[in-house]
Amino acid sequence: MVVVSAPTQMPAGKTTEWMVLLFRPPGKTPEPVGIVLLDSDRIMAKLKPKLDHEEDEAVLAVWDGLVEDLQKELEANQMVRWLEMNGSHVFQLSPRKPAESKNLAETLDALYRANVR
Repeated sequence: MVVVSAPTQMPAGKTTEWMVLLFRPPGKTPEPVGIVLLDSDRIMAKLKPKLDHEEDEAVLAVWDGLVEDLQKELEANQMVRWLEMNGSHVFQLSPRKPAESKNLAETLDALYRANVR
């Protein structure tokens, strides 16, 4: 699995926001494929390393690009805003949800375990 990291220690009880990254193949039910965790301008993400579907090469290229963009913080922030504003027919973000966190890495792991299979 792919983990994009940022500083993990936070003040006690700080509220962050998180979203589920969804993969929606045409004609199929959306599938959670990752978690995006936001704290001010910092971003962390944990994604499946590969999609569980044998899709066409264009979809797989988009997935690889998404993973690469999340590894670069500036592009990650732009990508998150673009997905929230425009969505995508194949990749979408759920609405933002609040989460209390003392440690971003632990929160990210817990959200991933609870929401992504």
